[in-house]
Amino acid sequence: MKFIFTLLLMLGLSVSASWAKDYNDTIAVDFAGSVAKDTTTIAINNQSAGTYQLLIKNFVYSGAIGVGNVTLDSVKGTTAADGTITYSGEGDATLTDGDNPAYTGHWMASMLKTAHVTINEGKSYGDKLYLDITIQVSLMGMPLNIGVVFGNNQSVTDKIALPQSHTQNAVKVYSLDGRAVSSPSKGNVYIVKYADGSARKVAY
Repeated sequence: MKFIFTLLLMLGLSVSASWAKDYNDTIAVDFAGSVAKDTTTIAINNQSAGTYQLLIKNFVYSGAIGVGNVTLDSVKGTTAADGTITYSGEGDATLTDGDNPAYTGHWMASMLKTAHVTINEGKSYGDKLYLDITIQVSLMGMPLNIGVVFGNNQSVTDKIALPQSHTQNAVKVYSLDGRAVSSPSKGNVYIVKYADGSARKVAY
């Protein structure tokens, strides 16, 4: 009897350790220098302690090209004392058809099959998620890089401060077409150059 109770307790603990959360927010997709904005849902599923699954649901570019569901397993997650989770890692993601009826029969998942996903930056707290990732797919043998920024790093709640690299040591801010910007506008994506010579895309 004691063994059965212990087994049930262990099973209950393992189930309670797993969770899944959907985040709904804006998404900026950069393909070949052309940025398209939309809204979408990204799910974070807790697979085990410190390991998560990332699922981009019904991934569509520019409202016309339906890629499908992008699933990346074994994403590393580090939880801070205040509950902030920082995500990192890269790997081959699986692509499957989405369930948006508008793209039925037109999903590209079966043709692309897999994609390599790199998490450049990722944080979540409460009901807010910010992700900056790169998705590399192969189309007819040609590698294509797609930049994706989900959410807004200024709205992931006050518990998540802007990454220091986004707010300090910035030398220049440029629009995606290379024009210098003195006053970045909220909701747009820019290229930020830092004092150490590095540069990256940032969603304000």
